[in-house]
Amino acid sequence: GASFKLPKGTLDCIVKVGPGGLVSRWEASAIYRVDFAGRDSEAISDVRTPADLGLDDKRQRVLVPLFEEDAVLIHPL
Repeated sequence: GASFKLPKGTLDCIVKVGPGGLVSRWEASAIYRVDFAGRDSEAISDVRTPADLGLDDKRQRVLVPLFEEDAVLIHPL
């Protein structure tokens, strides 16, 4: 498999989406889209303490628990 370094801090969660995945990162306050070639881009920004991601395939959206805010952000893919 591919080996690469993601920006800003430690990995919290990864969810497979299409030919890659989404990664939540607390330190960056963001969700990154990553492909298997190691390329990444910020997909959702200004997300305080994103935790373990969920995926709603039927409605094509990602569910982002906001750990310190006791809330869930629902964002279209």
